[in-house]
Amino acid sequence: MKKDLLTTLNFFNLTKFPKQTKEKLKFVFFRDIRYFLILFLIVFSNTLQAQTTNTFTSSGSFVVAAGLSSITAECWGAGGAGGGNNNGTSGGGGGGGGYSKATITVTPNTTINYTVGIGPTGTTASGLDGSASIFSTVTANGGKGGTSGGPGNGGLGGAGITTGTATNFTGGNGANGSLVLGSVYSGGGGSSAGTASNGNPGIGLGGGGAAVTGGGAGGAGVLLAGNGANGDVPGGGGGGGLVLLTGNFNGGKGGNGQIKITYTCPSYKITATNASNACVSTGTSVIQLISTAPLLPAGTYTVAYSINNPSISGSATVTVDATGSGSFTVSGLNIVGTSTITITGLTSGTCTSPVTTGNTASITVSAASVGGSVTGGGAVCSGATSGLLTLSGQTGTVLKWQSSVSPFSTWTDITSTAGITTYTSGTLTQTTQFRAVVQSGTCTAIESNPATITVNPLPQGSLTANGPFCATGTGQLTFTATSGTGPFTVVYTENGGTNRTATGVVSGTAFTPFTTPVTASTTYALVSVTDANCTRSSGFTGGSAVITVNPLPQGSLTAVSPLCG
Repeated sequence: MKKDLLTTLNFFNLTKFPKQTKEKLKFVFFRDIRYFLILFLIVFSNTLQAQTTNTFTSSGSFVVAAGLSSITAECWGAGGAGGGNNNGTSGGGGGGGGYSKATITVTPNTTINYTVGIGPTGTTASGLDGSASIFSTVTANGGKGGTSGGPGNGGLGGAGITTGTATNFTGGNGANGSLVLGSVYSGGGGSSAGTASNGNPGIGLGGGGAAVTGGGAGGAGVLLAGNGANGDVPGGGGGGGLVLLTGNFNGGKGGNGQIKITYTCPSYKITATNASNACVSTGTSVIQLISTAPLLPAGTYTVAYSINNPSISGSATVTVDATGSGSFTVSGLNIVGTSTITITGLTSGTCTSPVTTGNTASITVSAASVGGSVTGGGAVCSGATSGLLTLSGQTGTVLKWQSSVSPFSTWTDITSTAGITTYTSGTLTQTTQFRAVVQSGTCTAIESNPATITVNPLPQGSLTANGPFCATGTGQLTFTATSGTGPFTVVYTENGGTNRTATGVVSGTAFTPFTTPVTASTTYALVSVTDANCTRSSGFTGGSAVITVNPLPQGSLTAVSPLCG
């Protein structure tokens, strides 16, 4: 052994190597040592930061964090109560609680209900047993109670009973009481089991069992007379009570049990943060966390965040799916402009990770949509266009224009009108309303006030004439309207000649043509008819009329002459 050690040390004796070789060996040796130390410090530092310990002194539940699969649980059972006494009895000390430690596999995102053993309160009767402490499959029993009597017996120490790969230790037994003349005392409580050894038994002459590492001391008994002392937490047995002649004294209370769990929290990370834009009227934005399953395991998290405009610090619950992504909603975005949200931390169960990368997103907060009003309405004749319609007073972008006809309850989208604030319709045949649909950012779209285009019908009807006449006559023309508002202005031609105009024509009432009297057959053709609103120049129901003038009969009268007898 000594020779091997000297050989190893001589390896670093560089005097036997050439100078150049010695320098290279020194460089390689100290370089590798440096890298090893750096790696060791990194690993050791990460281990220290990630280690978490929780100590439970009362029953409750524990939420297993996302990504957490292993926990080391330590349980201490409660100590038993010391025995009490009355009228000349000496109680025994309670037994100490047991200890058990094991590393167990747990399921992320589940809840483990655990029980912390309760040390019973001592009375003048025999002490009650301490109850077990249980965390999942790890169990440590409580110590037995000391009995009351003359003298009482000490309670047995509880044991750790976890099966499998576990560390189990037993609490110390309580000491018996004594009423022997010259040696009158109650039994001391046993100490609980510790993290590395069984508990110590209670001591005769009234002493409690001394605490072992990680355990609680047993409560002391008494000499002559008095209540037994309480056992220490965790799991110390209570001391027995004692009375010599008359009276009542209680045994000491057993120390409560305890549970301690130790685990390594995962380090949660996100790779990117996305945010939907918001509307000032609702003030909400959906925030999406993007990551991968190894960096952000599936589960329920509490997300801590801050917003700069307005200044908000808050938290929200987010459920992360199997892909490592999840979303939540923030509110309070009531200032128009740009806000930045920063994710500052992620918590699952009792595990929390600060977040410093991929954790910001920009939110555009838009003013509420305002529809504005469309102007340019008025009256047109059937077959005409609307003229220029103009939207003004709006907030937001035009998504589309729409039209509607009486009773104006159904609106039809007009194609290719997105983004424009002016519009001219095609030909119209009935009264129509027009409006624009406006949206500001992500706010709810809203319709503008509409403009109404009143479409007046063109005058329509037939032209008729009187006659026929012989040689000459007083001609009469009649325009009978089926639509339009009279009186009418009628423009016509006589046998295709110059336009002639008749004004103030009443439907169904004859008027005199331009040329009168009529001495020859004449064809009258309508050129246009104008009413109070519109003019028609074609497509009449009856667009022409004829006055027929027949010639008078004409000829010669002759006779035969002379005549003879």
